[in-house]
Amino acid sequence: MCQYRAQSVHINDKRHDMQIDDELTLKKLEIFLAFMRTGNLARAAEALQTSNVSVHRAIHSLESALRCPLFKHEGRNLTPLESAYVLEERAQKLVLDVLATVELTRQAAGFSAARFRLGALYSLTVKTVPQLIMGLKIRRSELNIDLILGSNIDLLYKLKNMEVDAMLVALDESTNDPDCEHLALFSDDIFLAVPTDSPFAERHEVDLSDLREATFITLTQG
Repeated sequence: MCQYRAQSVHINDKRHDMQIDDELTLKKLEIFLAFMRTGNLARAAEALQTSNVSVHRAIHSLESALRCPLFKHEGRNLTPLESAYVLEERAQKLVLDVLATVELTRQAAGFSAARFRLGALYSLTVKTVPQLIMGLKIRRSELNIDLILGSNIDLLYKLKNMEVDAMLVALDESTNDPDCEHLALFSDDIFLAVPTDSPFAERHEVDLSDLREATFITLTQG
């Protein structure tokens, strides 16, 4: 009894010390599963949009990584051995588990594929935001879009804290952050509205620095 327990512990230690071969990848397991599902190199290659050679090479690489044969090679035909059926069953569970893990991780980080949080300036809700949301819904009908409105500074803070996934703002010094990727969608003219008796009323162009002491009406405070 003591010898049996010692032998059992020794085997478990070997399992813990065993390292996964670099050649054993999820991509190769997916190719292997496609072959097992179709039973043919050509059909597996067609399903994966790759070549027969790539499928055969991936299977051979798996056998090398596992250090055991998976198929009986009969000319160009590959006949699955018992080891292939064991790997197929376990690999199916492994791939599904990895996909579920990726999805749960993205959800925890606020990047769920089913929900998209869009931040935007109030001034863009008249035309730009509705057009953008309509385009997103056409391409991704299953996507739920949350619209969060705010100022440049507020939205940048939310973006950096992952409270929004993207934002539509004016590109200026307040949003020029090296940690964020910027994409210019369009350029727009700024018009100055002043009373008819204002000294700026007759000007065709106005330098904003001339208005540094002026009082403005804004959509929000600040």
